[in-house]
Amino acid sequence: MTARVSEDWRLASAEVVGGLLEAERQRWIAALHWDARPAFEVLERARQAGQAPGLVACDADGRPQGFTHYFLHNRRLQIGGLVAESGEVTRQLLDDVLRTPEAELAGEILSSPFQPPRRSKGR
Repeated sequence: MTARVSEDWRLASAEVVGGLLEAERQRWIAALHWDARPAFEVLERARQAGQAPGLVACDADGRPQGFTHYFLHNRRLQIGGLVAESGEVTRQLLDDVLRTPEAELAGEILSSPFQPPRRSKGR
């Protein structure tokens, strides 16, 4: 799968991003027994208001293959989440985040070390 260039998720529809966040929420419930709905609702409101930068990577047919969100605080680029269908999409999203205006201003980068296990597609 070769994804196109990642797109600013603030321009994506609420339906597309809502589906991505809901899938991630369900993964957190299964792996952690923790419902992150309140946090994702805050994130979605900030995204729709244009205050939460992020990217969505889609395949050639426009199907989302991954997403990330991030922010700049005190010259630290903080990646709040990155979820991708493959290593290729992960690399694409990271490369594209590092090309953003926020990354240009950053002196360091932080990300969350937590990654809930992904279920195989066969299950």
